[in-house]
Amino acid sequence: MSKFSERLSSLGQPGPARMGFGRSAAREKNPVMLVIGRSNGTKKEAENVDLILHSAGTESNDGDWGIEVDKAAKLDAEKLGKGGCQFLLISSEDVGAELLLSEELGLGIPVAEGLEDKRIRAIEDGPFDFLLYWPEDLAWPLTIGSVLKLQELISSFSKHIFLELPKGTGLPGDKDLEVLKNLPVSAIVLDLKDVKAADAAKLREAIGKLEPRKPSGKPDRSPLVPLAGRSSSEEAEQPEGDDFEDDDWDE
Repeated sequence: MSKFSERLSSLGQPGPARMGFGRSAAREKNPVMLVIGRSNGTKKEAENVDLILHSAGTESNDGDWGIEVDKAAKLDAEKLGKGGCQFLLISSEDVGAELLLSEELGLGIPVAEGLEDKRIRAIEDGPFDFLLYWPEDLAWPLTIGSVLKLQELISSFSKHIFLELPKGTGLPGDKDLEVLKNLPVSAIVLDLKDVKAADAAKLREAIGKLEPRKPSGKPDRSPLVPLAGRSSSEEAEQPEGDDFEDDDWDE
């Protein structure tokens, strides 16, 4: 399991206990969602988000970062991992399949609405840690209709969903963040060319105040996807059934 995969699994979970005794030994809380910023080329941008997403061909030693990979890119996954890269967003299906063998980096691909069942199953069976969804339009505050549209895609997969905000959308408010958390969305992706640094920092701060998502207690109803990719704490506990042996029916 990659370091980034472990980070996704720990969203909303208590962090490691601090050294010491009493209140000083209290555990820090991991955020329920990450804020990922597409790089705009400035050095201080990493201070306002959890991770930076660089375009193909660029790297950085500032903060935590990943790279978007297109068909023209030729990357050495092992070298990237040693250089501090945490994840790859594979944006083209023409990228060499050897990247799928990487164990040190988290892997993700974009997904869209209207995928066929066979493609959904193929993605589910692939070694991807997250899926990036970029809706054509999105507006705040969210409506029931817009939530159902998001849920249609999110419910099709068991993997972590990253929601990229369309240009000009603005940022979600506190109530919208609660709704996104419950869908669930694991990360919000921003283009730092369109979002001010102060606004990105406020979004990250607001997410840091959110409480973890409570288990729904409802069994998964999707005929396609199990809950394997979600946190085990979010799965509904199934009551133990009565297992009868064949002899129990004999008088």
